Amino acid sequence: MNPPLVIAHRGWSDIAPENTLVAFEKALTLPVEATECDVHLTRDGHVVVMHDPIVERTTNGSGAIAEMTLEEVRALDAGSWKAPEYAGEKVPLLAELLALIRGRVLLALEIKAEGIPAQVVKEIRKADAIRDVAIISFSFETCQAVRAIEPRLPVCFLGLGVERGDDAGAWELTEKVLAGGLQGMSCLYHGITPELRRATKKRGLSLWAWTMDDEQSLQAMIDMGVDTITSNKPDLALEQVQGKWL
Repeated sequence: MNPPLVIAHRGWSDIAPENTLVAFEKALTLPVEATECDVHLTRDGHVVVMHDPIVERTTNGSGAIAEMTLEEVRALDAGSWKAPEYAGEKVPLLAELLALIRGRVLLALEIKAEGIPAQVVKEIRKADAIRDVAIISFSFETCQAVRAIEPRLPVCFLGLGVERGDDAGAWELTEKVLAGGLQGMSCLYHGITPELRRATKKRGLSLWAWTMDDEQSLQAMIDMGVDTITSNKPDLALEQVQGKWL
């Protein structure tokens, strides 16, 4: 087995406001090889970085991103909710994040909304960042759409995994991923079983685990031999990985 890649979830979101440039900048101060973000499309066609489809949780505004213009989204304060020192942080454009990470780390880019793969791929191509991005999505149709638009982009299907003991389900999940022309799956760590790990290895598929923030769950996934581990505490995840492999 090789050590898993550590993915900083929404940047270093344990200490900085998630999905902001400052969170990604802080993640890049660590020896991580990947970070993760989420994207939505504004009403006027701009790809922005945010997890929720509505802005209430992580900004001082209200409303759905899909019903807002870029100017309206960019006017929001996306940092104060985390701590006063982050007041004034903006919701980033995907283009800004791609410029930051290009050539430095892999970006696991989750497409949250239906019907926007073409716009997302356009931004990735414009940034010359094909080699720096992998797509993840809970929507199987979105995963397949990305593969059809840009076959050079690896795609992992997001899901909850399987129940322990559901060996048939583990193999069915790998068959679905293969039939869709995808490269792997990203599963909630509770749903990653020894049989699912065995099935993905035999099928040549990547297996990513999300999201672990404590030593016990991180160690369990490292011992399982997953290919990536996603954490809001990438510093802790790196310590666990280095402790296992040094």
